[in-house]
Amino acid sequence: MPSNQVTISVKRVGNNITVTVNPDPAHVKKGEPMIWQVDPHADVDEVEIDRDGAKWPFTDAPPYKSKKNSPKSVHQRKGDWVSGDTAKYKVSGTCQGQKFVLDPDMIVD
Repeated sequence: MPSNQVTISVKRVGNNITVTVNPDPAHVKKGEPMIWQVDPHADVDEVEIDRDGAKWPFTDAPPYKSKKNSPKSVHQRKGDWVSGDTAKYKVSGTCQGQKFVLDPDMIVD
């Protein structure tokens, strides 16, 4: 899987929800899009991606929705981001009535 493509998996077993983001941290290079894809075997159909801090590397402002059948892709990176900068973001949603939030990172290469 390319480092600029993130797969989000949400699984519920009993009352426990496990959310994983792979890779974490994700890496996005200049000129490449950042892609968030919900795993086709996840127990949710969609998640929300939002910034978890003031600074965001893309001109298209979040929140974004990523769905199993429709990954979210953002392309236009802001010029003030340099290699090594880190953006914190949140992946959130609801799984069978229970809310979840995970806070992975994205590194600009």
